[in-house]
Amino acid sequence: MPNAGFFTRFGLFVAKDFFNAELRTKLLAEVHSVTATPSTVGSKGAGYVVDESIRSSKWADVSATTISSVKARLLNIRPQLERHFDVTLTDCQEPQFLVYRKGDR
Repeated sequence: MPNAGFFTRFGLFVAKDFFNAELRTKLLAEVHSVTATPSTVGSKGAGYVVDESIRSSKWADVSATTISSVKARLLNIRPQLERHFDVTLTDCQEPQFLVYRKGDR
């Protein structure tokens, strides 16, 4: 996989060490230990359905505490994101934890 510098060349925002090693280990353990259901696809107003020809990942049902913790981290870097993309942000979507296995998309 390319390193962070590769992505910054395309104007993407990179937060180095957004998750420290201890937290990464904890998150991965939780993601792999909880129930995972097929991911959905859809659009506003059209509803969401499972369509594995488009998206074949699984959605890990992590704890509310984990979701809140990650969302808080995202909101903490909001000023950096606003500067980088020259936008004003007010909130963010709830984080989703997806599991992709070999061959998934």
